[in-house]
Amino acid sequence: RQAFPQYYTQAVRTPLMSATQSWTFEGVEQLLQAKANAEARDANGSSVFSVAISLHKRGTVAGWLARFPHWDLERRGGPVGGTVLVTSCLAFGPNKSQLARLLLDARADLNTRPYTGNTAITALCQKDDSDPDAIRLVVERRMDVDDPTSRGRDRSDRTRRANVWFGSPNGYFRNFAPWEGSIGLHRCALRGDVANIRVLMEVLSDPTLRNKQGLTAFD
Repeated sequence: RQAFPQYYTQAVRTPLMSATQSWTFEGVEQLLQAKANAEARDANGSSVFSVAISLHKRGTVAGWLARFPHWDLERRGGPVGGTVLVTSCLAFGPNKSQLARLLLDARADLNTRPYTGNTAITALCQKDDSDPDAIRLVVERRMDVDDPTSRGRDRSDRTRRANVWFGSPNGYFRNFAPWEGSIGLHRCALRGDVANIRVLMEVLSDPTLRNKQGLTAFD
């Protein structure tokens, strides 16, 4: 269980979670009508809804929000306390702005972060398939473009779970230490993402800001 947690997680997923991976929302709806537990989580702490978001299942996400209009969009899941909005920014596939727009229209909070400290913008900027339109969207919704990565204080229980899950004996959250205080420009500069750097500069990101290591994006 500890040596191969990814297989353990798959083993304890509910039929509803498996359906969310493979089916359209119509199939998911049939299971919900048969009293499948919409609140169930897997061993990783992920919910059915977060699985749909991480797989970029826009139709399922839209159907879920229509069926559960009061769903708590700020609940955390997974070993790093993933939030639905940041997860949507890290999801597989293009056109992340469409998925993010669904969540923001449903009143997802731009200020809620996972335990890694990622904001929606820093999450978007760390992906090779990032969507410049998604960056424009979250800025239009009044997110501070230069809001930095900030982990805060790690609780020992969540840190232990993450270390076991990711097989990181030296501490999973230490992997994020170099990014402390970094903004989207730092992430894009590391990857040489010129398209997103241009967008960030258009929305007046400050290239002189330094992270906790004292580095600007140019450095």
